Amino acid sequence: MSTGLARASLLLSLLAASACSKPYSGPVSVTPTDRVTAPVSAYVPVYALVYSGGSPAPMILDHFTVRCVDPSVCATALVPGDRGAEGRVAGLKVGESDVVVAFQHPVNDVAGEAHFHVRFVAAGGESLAVGNVMPPDTYDDQMLLTREVPGAPAAQVLSCHHDIASPLRDRGPAYMAALVRNAFFACEPALEVVPGQQHLCLSSRMQNRWNHLEHTEEVLVCASLRDGRIAGLRYYGSGPTYDSIALGDKGAVDDAQCPRVTAPPAAP
Repeated sequence: MSTGLARASLLLSLLAASACSKPYSGPVSVTPTDRVTAPVSAYVPVYALVYSGGSPAPMILDHFTVRCVDPSVCATALVPGDRGAEGRVAGLKVGESDVVVAFQHPVNDVAGEAHFHVRFVAAGGESLAVGNVMPPDTYDDQMLLTREVPGAPAAQVLSCHHDIASPLRDRGPAYMAALVRNAFFACEPALEVVPGQQHLCLSSRMQNRWNHLEHTEEVLVCASLRDGRIAGLRYYGSGPTYDSIALGDKGAVDDAQCPRVTAPPAAP
């Protein structure tokens, strides 16, 4: 057989094999990987997913197990969502533990495991507050907290991450100004991962989440800057209808930097 015919035959064989392969038959990928550091008051979201060639949307596994090797350090939960399940590893005390994620491949039914290491520390987190510098948008393990949200209980603390604030996207130049400054944040309250205890999601892990069932009632925040520091914060309520309402301001907010929306109707 000539070299040209041999190459053509090999190419046809590869194409045939590719055509016969099932979608989402690749390996299961688990996040996080390697090591994670979080405050003991936080939980770490865990996902197991499978990508398919050429598809931007992965298949999120509905069923897998998450286990702390040292159950005195952390506890786990598995929560169903509208795209798949979210595992949660919540801190119980300052300490370290390996975490084991066990799964069954959704297409070929092969069992597998993934591991990562979690370290829970006593540190609280950085504040999204008037007078502070703008928090950097990094992928390092971090907690970004906001307090005293207008209209919320005084003691409530929310965990936040940098966001594009999609519900505000039609608000004109002020929206674009905040987007360019990376000044939008999405924040959410603590959840009961462990019965009787409240844990906040580790902020730096909120950006790559796939489970939206419990995270539709977010608070959106826009930071207004002056001389490199946060001069004011504008808070918005965001619900499942993807609408936004004004919750209130803290400090001095520049309308040209943060979009203004209609205030909620007064209670009857």
